[in-house]
Amino acid sequence: MKPFLFVLIVGSFLGSLRAQGSLQFNDVKLLTATSNNTTFTVPANKVWKIETAGVSSSSSSYLSISINGSSYWLTPNWNNVDQGRYQLRLPLWLPAGTVVSLPFPNSDTRMISVLEFNIIP
Repeated sequence: MKPFLFVLIVGSFLGSLRAQGSLQFNDVKLLTATSNNTTFTVPANKVWKIETAGVSSSSSSYLSISINGSSYWLTPNWNNVDQGRYQLRLPLWLPAGTVVSLPFPNSDTRMISVLEFNIIP
């Protein structure tokens, strides 16, 4: 009787364990911004993987990305050594609800290349 109870308890515990879900490729997005007010939000039940980022500027050699209101440098800003310490490396995974913007000191076009995945429960 004890082995049966043990198997029953362990089996019910293992049966209640669930994975967080799996990812299914959905889309490739090229998101562009020409103003600092442009924001992008990762949709519900989606995950974004930012692959690349760029800016169409010959006057600057740096690019930053804002994630939920906090700015990080994707490339070093050699004009200000302190700002380089927050440098991010790509690719970058972002969960649903994350707000992204591409701040820049002038109106040059900025872009990010994103792979979008569906979360499958």
